[in-house]
Amino acid sequence: MPNVYAAGSEKPVSSIDSLQNTIDTAGEGDIVKFTMDSGDPVTANTTITINGKDITLDLGGKTLTSSQNITLTVTNSTVNIINGTIDNTNATGIALNIKESTVEVGTNAKVNATYTAINFPEVNSGKNKSSLTIKSGAVVSATNNVGLTVNGLIKDAVSIPEINIEDGAFVKCENDFAIYQAGNSKITIGKATIEGESGIGTKAGNLVLNGTTVKATGAIEEASPRSGGMTSTGATIQMETNNAYNGNIDIEINGGTYTSKSNVVFLEYPKEGVSDASAVSRLHITEGTFQAADGKEVFDVSVPFDKILTKEKSIEGGTFLSGDTPADISLYIKEGLQQDKNGKVINPTSADIVDTPKEDAKNPDTADINLLMLISLITLSGLGLGYTVRKRFN
Repeated sequence: MPNVYAAGSEKPVSSIDSLQNTIDTAGEGDIVKFTMDSGDPVTANTTITINGKDITLDLGGKTLTSSQNITLTVTNSTVNIINGTIDNTNATGIALNIKESTVEVGTNAKVNATYTAINFPEVNSGKNKSSLTIKSGAVVSATNNVGLTVNGLIKDAVSIPEINIEDGAFVKCENDFAIYQAGNSKITIGKATIEGESGIGTKAGNLVLNGTTVKATGAIEEASPRSGGMTSTGATIQMETNNAYNGNIDIEINGGTYTSKSNVVFLEYPKEGVSDASAVSRLHITEGTFQAADGKEVFDVSVPFDKILTKEKSIEGGTFLSGDTPADISLYIKEGLQQDKNGKVINPTSADIVDTPKEDAKNPDTADINLLMLISLITLSGLGLGYTVRKRFN
């Protein structure tokens, strides 16, 4: 006889064999909780699906893993993942696949994969209206492909993924991009850490970074623009103009730290044959520290994007460095602002600028100046011109 649960109750999962049925029979607000005594990880031999549900998946401190193409697919559902790890070991697999759903990866949850940790596929005619929140303390990581990605076929203007990565979250990929934003989407990141061979790659959509730390740790590579992926170059934020994608890249940066171990911070380039325009419509910076590798510029961009940056002058703050040396980005900064000797964008009318004495070799000592003035006064006074000269010096 099947167990009967009240809506919003805890539904125990005592074995992996009962997991799918427990999910399928869960009611609105139920907590599907791992309670099995067996070892860890817990291996699923088929893809687990959550379809049309509003539930919490409590992993009970365990790892749900699979060598299938996908470990967990969430469709038309609202799901909160807590207290454990969703894992995938397939060489080209996905740990968490999100379709037309609202998903939260909780503070004590992880999503991990050999290839792709979190994926937003195209669902229907360029759409996937979904929402993802990665909470503070949550970890999303991959080894070989990408931590989080939005499929490039998503081109709809409205039905798109909206992703919020909160302060204290961590998204990482050891051997490629931490985040690859190929399809139209809105990604907002707080004071989280984003780390990969290249930090963030984008071909479309809106990206807002509020105090984020983005680290590019990989070796420098030549960009190889193409459809179906993006070449990691070791740049911190990489933007590709490619007519096969939605484009309309809009980036807002409000503080944070953006570093590259081997390359530039901002790399923008076109696909071969696209030379008269840039997919980046705006790059607005209000604050932050931007440090390229030693000997590298902060910006390496195409002629069309350089013209946009020079015209819009949308950099209003920040410190820009090549290694430990100030990097000149004066052509891109807002009218009326300038860089100080440390590479920081400042308002020259504010207290940010402190006048410093010029070299002594170019300026006589004050005592020498006073002596010359006194001699001139004595000489001119004898000629009856003392009043006029004294008035000028006073």
